[in-house]
This record gives sequence, structure tokens and C-alpha cells, in this order.
Amino acid sequence: MNIRADVQRAQAMLADILLPVVRAALDAAAIAAHGLLAQYPPPRPGQRYRRTGNLRQKLIITKPNPATVVVTNTASYARWVYGPQQAWMHRGRWAHVNDAAAEARKAFVATAREQLERRRA
Repeated sequence: MNIRADVQRAQAMLADILLPVVRAALDAAAIAAHGLLAQYPPPRPGQRYRRTGNLRQKLIITKPNPATVVVTNTASYARWVYGPQQAWMHRGRWAHVNDAAAEARKAFVATAREQLERRRA
């Protein structure tokens, strides 16, 4: 009996099961984060600024490799709207990246559980 070969075979079998689960969960996480960050709050009473939709249009999802999904906003001012340097006038109105991360985690866990349950059935 060759233990090394058995471990390698077990690793391959585990990867065949888990990789699709992780990929689906990552996709769900990215969609959840993107969906939250793409939401615009209602205009303030008397607001004169006319929204362009640019912030939403600059929000993108990329997959640099099979195990990574990245949600990025390429608008130069995104960090002040919902980034770590969120400006005072956006706090409490616009989502923060931490909110998006929390939604992404929930979606990842829920999708991973659902996918694993489906494979077990």
C-alpha cells in the first residue's frame, strides 16, 4: 500500500468536490458586495446635485485567478463615498466597504452550505 499515492488521490478528490463549491461561493460573495455598493441612497431633501450614475458604472468584478474574486470601484472619489476614508456627508447614507464585506461573507457561507448540501444529497 502506498500511503503517498492515497493521500494525493484523496487531495484530488477533495479538490474536485470543493473547488466548484468555493467558486460558486466566491461568485455569490462578489455579487452580494457589488449589489450593496451599487445602491444609491435617496436624494437629500432639497438636493440640487444631479446624479450621473458614474459611481455605479465604475464598480466592477474581476477574477484574477480561480480562487479570487475582487470587487473594485475605479472612480477616483469612491474612497470618500464608501471607502475607508468615507466623508462625513456620506456616513449613514451610503454603504461602507465593511458593510459590503459583511454581506459578502454571509453570501459566501450560505452558498457554500447550499452547494455542499446539494452534493451530499
